Amino acid sequence: EADARIRSLGTTPTVRMEYCRDDGRIIMVRRDPLEDGGFVVLYNDVTLQREAEIALQENERRYHAVVEDHPDLILRFTPDGRITFVNTACCRFHGLQRDAILGRNVLDLVHPDDRDAVAAYFRDVGSAKPQRATEYRASVPGMYTTRWLHRSDRPIYDARGSLIEYQAVLRDVTELRLAHEQSQRINKLTTLGQIVAGITHELNQPLSAASLAAQNALFDIETGAELDIDYLRGKLQSIGDRLMHMGD
Repeated sequence: EADARIRSLGTTPTVRMEYCRDDGRIIMVRRDPLEDGGFVVLYNDVTLQREAEIALQENERRYHAVVEDHPDLILRFTPDGRITFVNTACCRFHGLQRDAILGRNVLDLVHPDDRDAVAAYFRDVGSAKPQRATEYRASVPGMYTTRWLHRSDRPIYDARGSLIEYQAVLRDVTELRLAHEQSQRINKLTTLGQIVAGITHELNQPLSAASLAAQNALFDIETGAELDIDYLRGKLQSIGDRLMHMGD
């Protein structure tokens, strides 16, 4: 069958074609002209190569399907920072179409005040660990509230071990940070309340003693009891001493 198809092409100088045999094997046929006017025909079994290509295409299709439906933000970028892929969640978060993000520098998506720190982080990715993580504020057009992202970056190498891309997985952790900050404020207020309660307790003891001494002295005066000047002086001195030492 292949020979018949090649002959039907007549004097066409170079022919490349593939066909599938009845047993399922895929054969590549190559015909090249010779200087004397004839042709040389080569037959090569490429079944394994084509099966591997089909398997790779299927794996890539499944990978992209999973990435596209993933709720986290996922993007890829080259070592110089050029974005080559973003999933739907990333586009939705930044409020931009895919074409408006692809080709931009990855730092464009970072809050201006955090870009230097994130740039330094990028320089370290892949240098010591296969995967690194950080948190920073995002740059989102039209959004007036600060959004925090936690990102994890993994370098991607080719078969020769050369770095070709980075893949980043990002998650909006704004609510988690707010909850953590609220928890810290509550803990600080709780600690402050405990300190105030302790101070109040320490103050109540000398105040109660001073109040009792004053009430005893006042009772003696109001009842017309025989006044003992030295006794009253002692009471007043006791009140003064307790008040003076309240801050100790």
